[in-house]
Amino acid sequence: MIEKGAHDIKYLKAYGIKDAHGIIKNINLQINRDLMIVPPNSLSTPSERVHPLRWAGIREFLAVENHVSRATKETIAATISELNTCPYCQDAHETAITALGDSASINDDIDSLIEWSKNTLNPQADIIKNPPFGQVQAPEIIGTALLFHSTNRLVSIFAAKSLLPGILDTRLFKQKALNFAAKTLMKAFVEKQLSPGDSLQFIGEQVVPKHLQWAESLPAYGQIYAAIDSKLIDIEKDVIPPSAAKILKQVISTWQGEDMPLGRGWISKLTNNLNDGDKATTNLMLLAAFAPYIITKKDIQAFRKHNHSDKDLLEICYWSIEMLTNKISIWLTKPFIQSSRQLS
Repeated sequence: MIEKGAHDIKYLKAYGIKDAHGIIKNINLQINRDLMIVPPNSLSTPSERVHPLRWAGIREFLAVENHVSRATKETIAATISELNTCPYCQDAHETAITALGDSASINDDIDSLIEWSKNTLNPQADIIKNPPFGQVQAPEIIGTALLFHSTNRLVSIFAAKSLLPGILDTRLFKQKALNFAAKTLMKAFVEKQLSPGDSLQFIGEQVVPKHLQWAESLPAYGQIYAAIDSKLIDIEKDVIPPSAAKILKQVISTWQGEDMPLGRGWISKLTNNLNDGDKATTNLMLLAAFAPYIITKKDIQAFRKHNHSDKDLLEICYWSIEMLTNKISIWLTKPFIQSSRQLS
């Protein structure tokens, strides 16, 4: 049983197998069977709403091979992790590529896919408007990209900067340690062949709305994003202050993938008229979506002053990040939605 670092999470208590209960325990048992219970997979365990959604995406988009090879998707994951300044995820997925080896099946047009991945925050790029892959591969590729735009942000907030402990995370030892991991621990899991759909039991059967029906080559895509859309509505109703939701939505509505200004002055202008509780929450939400790597203990403490639970902390960050990821999905899916309409 591999439960490595399940509890190595900042700012909240994560659960492994022995200390989890109910649906969280059942999900973690499946994670343990199919991958590993490591911080990026366990950080969402405080929430029974979020953990099933995240695991379904990780498993069905990245780990299961349908129309796109695991090696190709690991390359997309590593590229987007670099784009989002998430060294933990970048190291993990570059190590996975090494573990898969030279014989791994990689898309013939991998250079174009790397270029596409690098431009996923640039909706005006020609390669985003004219993607280097077809309708059949699109749900798996776009699902992987959106998964890591979300996961990178959560990992930047709640996990360590490196997947390696202490002295191993140095120039002298780092590459040797990652190569060793690739040949041993990682290899067994990235080469495992998984059957599709096993994680969908945890999100329940969904009615797939029209805007997700373009992804018919990967039914899990519509199921997972229909479930995400439903849970985002519930989370907003239950834990997001209306003033905070309004500000974040306004910022995202005009955002076109650009970096936000350096510093926090832009946030102060947006939150200046809020009460202390809503200000602390809105500050955290904006940082989670746009600059998660600069969140500090002080930001979390300011949020915690208002008696928020681990579940609230996780759900508020997840909601904010998924609202941003939904905006990214608009320009990534647009060519395929248009193509689907033309065929119908």
